[in-house]
Amino acid sequence: MKNRTVAAFMALFGGAFGIHKFYLNQSGPGFMRVVLFFVFARMIPIILPILLVVGAFEAIRLFMMTDLEFDRKHNGGKQSGRRGQRQGRRDTRQQRRQGTSNSRQRANPFKKSGIRKYKEYDLEEAIVDFNKGLEIEPNDVALHFNIACAYSLTEQKDLAYTHLGRAVELGFKDFEKIQTHDDLAFLRIQSDFEEFKTKGYRLGSAIEKQDSTIPEAKDDRLLARLNKLKELREMGMISESDYNVETKKILRR
Repeated sequence: MKNRTVAAFMALFGGAFGIHKFYLNQSGPGFMRVVLFFVFARMIPIILPILLVVGAFEAIRLFMMTDLEFDRKHNGGKQSGRRGQRQGRRDTRQQRRQGTSNSRQRANPFKKSGIRKYKEYDLEEAIVDFNKGLEIEPNDVALHFNIACAYSLTEQKDLAYTHLGRAVELGFKDFEKIQTHDDLAFLRIQSDFEEFKTKGYRLGSAIEKQDSTIPEAKDDRLLARLNKLKELREMGMISESDYNVETKKILRR
């Protein structure tokens, strides 16, 4: 097995007469370099500086080359020593992860069908499949995120919040995607989205409490404004027509 570092130093200190070429089993270029160095360099002085520069350049290239690239080029694709063992272990782990991923996908067919229906904008059926998929794999981050998007598109705010928050709890970290994903636009225009964002995209008691008290608080404010408007009319500060116009504006909100 050839060593990249050894070859690089040979090129640095003996590249002018091709010592590294012989080390790398490149006999043809090696003999050519010997002839240029010992024969033509004496006849044409400029050849020697050129050979020195070429040797230094080849040394730099070998120093910068990765071990994997060097082994593939000069060792027939074989990796030596511990590098080969480490690469073998990495390949084995990758194959195991791939096998596990494939097994999960086979065990959860609703995830694939849900994504297909989601892309076809068959949102109601996609939600059905996503929910079935969550029954099989309740901690699947992608399923929670995808169903949150589907619920947002169908304007089911509470369910969208619930699954988006669950995805974050399970490890979803792409917060930029939450801020820019087109399918989450409905959630982002909600009045309580900023609080949801402030809490790290997690549902909290404050949001739930706010949701439960909004209708009652809104009715109280509406009644107070109507009563104030009525008082102004009775005091003669606004006309009957202005009273009717403002009343309609308040009721439409």
